[in-house]
Amino acid sequence: MKSAVQGRIHAGTSLAGVHLTMTTHRLLQPATLRLVALTSAFALALGACGGSEDGSGASSGGSGNAGSGASGGSGNGGSGAGGSGATGGQGGGDGWQLLVSGDWSMDPGDEGYVCVRYTLPEDMYVSGFRPIAPFGTHHTVLSVEDDGKPDGQYDCTGGMNGPRMLYGSGVGTDPLQFPAGVAVKISAGEQINLNLHLFNATPDTISGTSAIEVLPVDASEVQHEAIAVLAGKDQGLFVDTGETTETGLCTAPIAVNVFAVMPHMHTLGSHMKVASLGSNPSTLLDTDYDFEEQRFRLVDPPAKLQKGDQLQVDCTYINDTGDAVHYGESTLDEMCYAGTYIYAEDPTIKLQTSGVTCTK
Repeated sequence: MKSAVQGRIHAGTSLAGVHLTMTTHRLLQPATLRLVALTSAFALALGACGGSEDGSGASSGGSGNAGSGASGGSGNGGSGAGGSGATGGQGGGDGWQLLVSGDWSMDPGDEGYVCVRYTLPEDMYVSGFRPIAPFGTHHTVLSVEDDGKPDGQYDCTGGMNGPRMLYGSGVGTDPLQFPAGVAVKISAGEQINLNLHLFNATPDTISGTSAIEVLPVDASEVQHEAIAVLAGKDQGLFVDTGETTETGLCTAPIAVNVFAVMPHMHTLGSHMKVASLGSNPSTLLDTDYDFEEQRFRLVDPPAKLQKGDQLQVDCTYINDTGDAVHYGESTLDEMCYAGTYIYAEDPTIKLQTSGVTCTK
C-alpha cells in the first residue's frame, strides 16, 4: 500500500515563531510490555552516541549525560511530567554551550510533555546541536515562539508546532555539527521553546533533566544561514496491517542545498528512503530504520535542488499489531518525517518555513 502527499518550502525575509504546551496520559496496558522493552533499549542507545553505522554520521563527541537520567525508582508521586527549567550556561569545555533545559518527573506508565521558553539576550549563530536526552526522553523539538508569554517552564502538549523549527531529536540522536561556513541564526529578543516528549513504561517513578546544547560560532564565519525542515507526511498517514509504505513530497521554490538528514518514525517503522527528484537526482538516505538509533547523516556534498525539484520521503512500516495505526504524537501512533537542514544556493536569500513540516 502506498500513498503520497506534497508540500513546499517557502522563501522569504521574515522569521516567525512557535508555541507548544504539557499534558500527561496513562499508556494503554496492551502496549506496556512492548514499551518497557524499548525503554530498556533506549538507555543502551543513548549511551552509545557517536557516528552513524556507515561512518557518515554527523557526530562530534558524546551527548553529555544522555542515558543517565533515570534517577532512582521512587519520586514525588506527582501526576506526570513537571519541574523547573534552566537556560544558558557552559557546556563541557569543548565549545558546546547549554542553551535550554527542562527538569521532569514521570509516574509509572505515564506519557507527557514538558516545555521551556527562553528569550535570547543577543544574536547567536549555531553551527551544531547536541541533545541531552536521559532515559525517558522520547523526542525533543526546539523552535521559536512569537506569542510574548513569560520565560520559564510550563505545561504543554506536543501538537502545537509553529512556523520556525530550529532542531529536533529522537531516541539515539547523536550530536550534529554543520559544515564549515553554515549556521542557524537565532536573533536577540527571539524566544525559543523547548518541547520535551516523555514517557515512562517502567513500574517506578523516573526523573531527569533533558536539554539542548549548541555550538556557537562568530558571525564573521557564517557564509550560509540554514533552516530546519521536516519533510514527509503527517495528516492522512495510514499504516495498515502488514508491510506498507507511505510517501511525502516536498517541493523547492528556489535552488537549495540539503546537507543533513535524520529519519523519524515510531516503533513500527522498518525502512526510510530520502531522494531528490528533478534536475540532480540523488539518494540522500536509504537505510533500515531503528527506533533506538535516530541519527543525523551529513550529506556530503550537499544535495542540490533547483526550483521545482522535489524531495521524496518513503517510509516503510511492518505493522504486526493487528490494527491500523494513524499519524499521532504518542509513541503508539506513527510518524513519517525526514528531519533535514537546508540553505539557499544564493546566500543573500533568507529561507523560512510556512510550518515546521513540508508535507502538503
